[in-house]
Amino acid sequence: MVIVVGAAFMLLSPTGFGTPNPSPDRVALPDVVRRTPPLPSAPAASGDACSATVQGSDAAAVEAAVSAGGGGTVCFPAGRYEGEFNASVAGQTWRLADDAVLAGHVTISAPDVWILGGQVELPTEDTFAESITVDADRATIEGMTFHGGGLDVSIKGRDGTQVLDNSFSGQSGTAVFVWGEGRGADDTLIEGNTIDESAGRDASPISSRAAENESDGIVNRRITVRGNTINQGDATTGHFGVELKLSPDALIVDNEIRGGKALISLPDSDNAIVSRNRLDLTGSAAWGVELANSNDATIEDNTIVGDGPGSGDVAVSMNSGSLRALVTANSVRALSTLVNLSGDDHRIIDNCVVDIGALTAYRSSAGPNVDVERNGPCP
Repeated sequence: MVIVVGAAFMLLSPTGFGTPNPSPDRVALPDVVRRTPPLPSAPAASGDACSATVQGSDAAAVEAAVSAGGGGTVCFPAGRYEGEFNASVAGQTWRLADDAVLAGHVTISAPDVWILGGQVELPTEDTFAESITVDADRATIEGMTFHGGGLDVSIKGRDGTQVLDNSFSGQSGTAVFVWGEGRGADDTLIEGNTIDESAGRDASPISSRAAENESDGIVNRRITVRGNTINQGDATTGHFGVELKLSPDALIVDNEIRGGKALISLPDSDNAIVSRNRLDLTGSAAWGVELANSNDATIEDNTIVGDGPGSGDVAVSMNSGSLRALVTANSVRALSTLVNLSGDDHRIIDNCVVDIGALTAYRSSAGPNVDVERNGPCP
């Protein structure tokens, strides 16, 4: 049975959103803890509190400092460092001066490593050439500036990685990619980053792919994408702003995303929460959130703006028979459709909508049990 309540408010003038009604169906957001930098906090340029300081600019000089630094802090003064680098000591911190540039590939091969500050430059024509490869648990990459490159941060089936407050620009591929590698990568936090994908080649700035097929039985659990600013450029440079495949229990919250083809895509990823994001569909992007064979998603408290009722822009686009989505308390303006429906047992309730062409559109795969209630202009 389809229930539609209050459908007389379509095609409204583009005024303010108002405030969505409190909904008893809203979910509590998980409390994902961000690690704090290890002490001491002295900058690398000062030379204070460094267990070892890199003397020289090649891989051998870095390796010598890493060996001498033990579980302490290795400081990188200003300069350009070239070669292949390996963060191979558990619990070690690499602290880079602002003008220290890593111009070679870095592998993190020991657990609990931190890399703080500085810059990464690795020119390449290969969109999958990795700048930093994370191949150990609980790595933290914080406050770095990435210039160019292919795939900047590649997480290889390792748990507890945190990618925090970095700046990415000029890359041809993905800024942060989480791979399953046959075992899954759980509890990744990607927070506070600024990503400019305008030099990309049809790339998703943040991506997770646990496996190719659901039958493989590999997933990347509990990825959190929080407080990032993502500009994908146009439909030729960006693809899907945040694309998480086989990544259940994901939390996507407090991000600003625009450009590309779509802003958030969730294939084969059950129990996702998408909340408090600013999703800008003006320009090339057509879908705010895509649900593809993903069940029990919650889409709530987002602000979604498009190019108008005739634009083809859609706030939530479902396909492949997704089930039991809750779309509630969102503020939506200037779109063709609030929800393109596929699957069944969805609830679309208590959304503020202004200047939209239709609340729902039905794909052939949509079932009959959809509740559409109390959607309209908010006071």
